[in-house]
Amino acid sequence: MEYRKDEKVLSYGDVVLRRSDLDLLEGPCYLNDRLIEFYLQYLSAKFADSCNAATPSSPLLLVSPAITFWLLHCPDSESLVASIAPLQLQDREMVMFALNNNEDVEMAEGGSHWTLLVYIRKENVLQHYDSMAGCNRRQAQELANKLKPFISSGSTPPKLVEQTTPQQQNSYDCGVYVIAIAQLLCNVFEDSHKCIPVQDVDILLRTQVTPSFVHKMRRNILELISQLVK
Repeated sequence: MEYRKDEKVLSYGDVVLRRSDLDLLEGPCYLNDRLIEFYLQYLSAKFADSCNAATPSSPLLLVSPAITFWLLHCPDSESLVASIAPLQLQDREMVMFALNNNEDVEMAEGGSHWTLLVYIRKENVLQHYDSMAGCNRRQAQELANKLKPFISSGSTPPKLVEQTTPQQQNSYDCGVYVIAIAQLLCNVFEDSHKCIPVQDVDILLRTQVTPSFVHKMRRNILELISQLVK
């Protein structure tokens, strides 16, 4: 499908994708906030059946990059409490945060690296998946420290763990790794009835989230967008 220069291509949930966003998927390019948010919203819709009809909130929550960025850089505790309350974190079994290393709150879509921070209630752990090991460790620690009072299971705060993660082979695929890992974890969450077997995840990450899979995923997302447009 042909599009005019930077015209609007798709409105999906809260996200508007333009031709320039699709160009990023053609690669080799770093994915922006809109593409990450689009795919997280797509996963949220795809796994909506994981919701428990008896409760007002789903046990699975994928937090948008914009909200994650705000939580990380919230200027005071009152703003943090007000921002976290609508997320109903206390009702969730698994929560994912797409984390960026942008330090400039005045600059939209800044930063140079995406990682994934995941809270698993049954394990009472915050897992950090970084495809350039250690690059976003400080940001993950800062966000974890802000989240702990709101997600602790009982009196014990969750432990932050740097999870073994497939490593990108270039400087621009971090965002694709984030959404690939998020998708894998959603599948495991659903298939294992909300219990995440860590050893199984490690094996799946090594065998499924490969450079060739990540390369193919760019094309798969473009095809998904094309289907949604039609």
